[in-house]
Amino acid sequence: MHKADDVIKCVYENLKPGGRFIAEMGGKGNIEHMIAATQQVLEKHGYKNLGERRPWYFPSLGEYTGKLEARGFRVTFAIHFDRPTLLHDGKQGVSKWLSMFGDTFFEGIPETERQEILSEITDLLEPNYQKDGNWYADYKRLRFIAIKEI
Repeated sequence: MHKADDVIKCVYENLKPGGRFIAEMGGKGNIEHMIAATQQVLEKHGYKNLGERRPWYFPSLGEYTGKLEARGFRVTFAIHFDRPTLLHDGKQGVSKWLSMFGDTFFEGIPETERQEILSEITDLLEPNYQKDGNWYADYKRLRFIAIKEI
């Protein structure tokens, strides 16, 4: 059973009949440029095994709504959309984001090499992330409303 199934089961069991599960999360393709750049740079530095880690689950609309329906929810609204997200601190935003949310990619890497790797990842992302002096992550979101059937 996938962790997502555990979450759906827990929500379902804790809602009253007719209760609503409303959420937004990363959807299929979320931060795909960041993941690809991270994998490429880690492999270049001899850390291919770290680049193959999958710390996040970004399902497609059909995949996740199927899980909701299989548990007994009735999905009344679902959308998968692009939401470019401003990274604060400009060019440093990529390193800060990865250090906060993607630290499992860098376990065991010495700090000086880690900083070099983060800098190279940032350089690779610049064409896709930098627009008009600001940096935006390539977020793809999945938003839904599901009702626990009575």
